[in-house]
Amino acid sequence: YQTYRYDIPDFPLGAKAPMSFTHIADLQNRRHLMEGKDYRLGFDGSTAWAVNGQNAGIPARFVTVGNSYFAMMLFVFADKGVHVSYKGDASYKGKTYTTIDVSFGKDQGDSANDVYTLYIDKQTKQLGHITFTVTYKAMRGDTPANEVKNRKIMSFHQWQKVDGLLVPAKVSLNAWNGGDVKGEGAVYHIKSVSFSKEATSDKAFKRPDHGVVDNTHQ
Repeated sequence: YQTYRYDIPDFPLGAKAPMSFTHIADLQNRRHLMEGKDYRLGFDGSTAWAVNGQNAGIPARFVTVGNSYFAMMLFVFADKGVHVSYKGDASYKGKTYTTIDVSFGKDQGDSANDVYTLYIDKQTKQLGHITFTVTYKAMRGDTPANEVKNRKIMSFHQWQKVDGLLVPAKVSLNAWNGGDVKGEGAVYHIKSVSFSKEATSDKAFKRPDHGVVDNTHQ
């Protein structure tokens, strides 16, 4: 497939949360376009940009690439430079999962120091949870990337099958201290999912003349 399109009506991050937007992802070139009611954010494969970015309240480069990364689980872990290793069994909320560690090669993307642990349901073989660090420069502040300790947990509550592919439908995000998290946390939904073999126009991802470049990864 060339294009992955979906809607998120209740994304729980950013100063303007919850965000509501349509996301178009160029799967072959990893370009992204997010369109909300009063903002537009894009990533052309190398440069991120924003139109009325203050209305989104979150860095364009971080959210365009980041939200789609979780929406494309688990396919993204087949990328070049991703290192996967078996960790063993672990328990979460009374259930035992197979856990797998995921790390990235040096200088791989904007957050090469991110570390993920996948919790795989032993019966269904589906992804149940992910714990991870966020080392993107604008999100970690002055803390060195290799010293970020705070972890998040994302739980995958529902999946949907679209064109034979399983993609997330309902997920939640929470801070994680190593134990069970009470409640669901910040829940959001991925809706109106579609895949297409047709490529989206290059113009959709190109920074418009009034688009502001986002360099928050530096």
